[in-house]
Amino acid sequence: MSDEVRVTVFLDWQNVYNHARESFHARGDHYTKGQVNPVDLSEVLTSRVPGGSLTAIRIYRGMPDNAYDPNGYGAARRQESNWLRSDTRVIVTSRKLRYPDGYTHGSSNIGTVKEKGIDVAMALDIVTMATDQSYDLAIVMSCDHDLAPAVERVLTRRSTRGEGPGVEVAAWQKESRKSPRMRVTRGRVACHWLSQQDYWGVTDDRDYRRPSPIDLPRRR
Repeated sequence: MSDEVRVTVFLDWQNVYNHARESFHARGDHYTKGQVNPVDLSEVLTSRVPGGSLTAIRIYRGMPDNAYDPNGYGAARRQESNWLRSDTRVIVTSRKLRYPDGYTHGSSNIGTVKEKGIDVAMALDIVTMATDQSYDLAIVMSCDHDLAPAVERVLTRRSTRGEGPGVEVAAWQKESRKSPRMRVTRGRVACHWLSQQDYWGVTDDRDYRRPSPIDLPRRR
């Protein structure tokens, strides 16, 4: 019998990015600060699992609307293309961001832009893939407590059956104190704390608002 543990890493992208900025950067730092390479991050998390073998990297993100934010849309598309080119294990699920009525790009007094449906899509995949036994262990990196019921469902399923897929969570750890992490009310879930040193090892400093040569169309 193989001792290999098939690991799927689930990344709530905006949550990962925002908490990295809060944990390791000053307010007002360049918007690239907080970006990480999802493959490197997932490899670090998998390395902490005895016998772990990274089989899938699932990224969930809000997608800017080209009509409201063409620069943000272009940057997000370039970033997503870079992820998909870098590793065949990467799967990206995106949902269009929701903009308030009267929104103008750059405005600060007309409400906030919100993600809609990302947590639902992520929760469904966590539970469905556990039911299908598509992974042996899920590592969920998000502090969104709306995902807690999905994590609890996998924990309950495993404890009730005495076998089957497991689930753990991950979070950034500030130098002075631990950052927020996902908590559950049913059962206990292990957390992989990632230090500032871990963060510096997986950062991505590319400015996706500026096309690189690989993004530009070739001349004929």
